[in-house]
Amino acid sequence: MRAMRPLTTDDVRAALDTRQLGRSLTCLDETGSTSDVAHRLGSEGLAHGHVVIADRQTSGRGRRGRGWVSPPGANLYASILLRPQLEPRHAPELTLVAAVAFCEALRDLGAPVVIKWPNDLQIEGRKVGGILTEMSGVDGKVGFVVLGVGVNVNLNPEELPPELSAVATSLKEALGRELDRAQVLSAMLSRLERWLEVHAREGFEPVRARWSELSSTLGARVRVNLESQSMEGEAVGLDLDGALLLREDSGEVRRIVAGDVENLRGSRG
Repeated sequence: MRAMRPLTTDDVRAALDTRQLGRSLTCLDETGSTSDVAHRLGSEGLAHGHVVIADRQTSGRGRRGRGWVSPPGANLYASILLRPQLEPRHAPELTLVAAVAFCEALRDLGAPVVIKWPNDLQIEGRKVGGILTEMSGVDGKVGFVVLGVGVNVNLNPEELPPELSAVATSLKEALGRELDRAQVLSAMLSRLERWLEVHAREGFEPVRARWSELSSTLGARVRVNLESQSMEGEAVGLDLDGALLLREDSGEVRRIVAGDVENLRGSRG
């Protein structure tokens, strides 16, 4: 039986080493979605860096409205309120900034995490985390961004539905030990703060370069499933705006800005 001790504000604050991110916190035992709470707080004017965490989500979501398995006491569910000085066209870059930051943080903890385009964190081809970035615009400018992340920290394999057991994993399963969720969150926020500074100072190129190093997608033969069709080819690069570059068997290179990517072979993940 899992210990049900919730993640508390005191736990997180004791672990933090950031300057801004997480210094203002909302900690909930349960909520529908941390991102919904963060959106409401952003609309009310809360400052950059506020973090919403929950011990359990009842309506956690990923890309395209997909649900996220959210048992209590096991995982990390957090949404970070950002107020970047960005043009709206650059806001999608923050998803890749976060992927790089969180991947590095989890690797520092010993987990062999890689990034699957665009927003999945994987261990040996199985999903351990996901990122969802949502922007709120005001008068053609970025008002705020909510960066939501879910990480399977201490999830046991038997807690996964049968249909997910082959495609999902947890840090505990990979490392063979339980982790302190406050320490995991602290490591992720620290890396995110550093990479946000790099992005603000130097633009997207250093993010793109590091993302490429950590990617399980680039260099692999993949299938891309779109709304109305699917295509196969080699993932050969990341474009300047974060789009995936797919070289089809005909030699044509296609830009993929949204879609589900399935690695077929040659993956580093």
